[in-house]
Amino acid sequence: MFPTPDLSHFTRNDYNEIYEPDADSFLLLDALELKLNKILEQKPFIILEFGCGSGLATTFIAKHFCPSSCLFFAIDMNPYAC
Repeated sequence: MFPTPDLSHFTRNDYNEIYEPDADSFLLLDALELKLNKILEQKPFIILEFGCGSGLATTFIAKHFCPSSCLFFAIDMNPYAC
């Protein structure tokens, strides 16, 4: 099991402005981890996350799936996100 990205730099006030990672966020990380081999077989080179919020999922993917060979785009309509 991969470690969850460190979110300790966020404060309670930050979570007043962005979505605080919750059970659904961690379920997504678990699903990505279960599909790790299948994802790596595809050799992803561009990662796009819509509605990135805190950036938890993008950070997790960057760290564990393609840390040096991918181009990442994380967008959110919330100006406080990511």
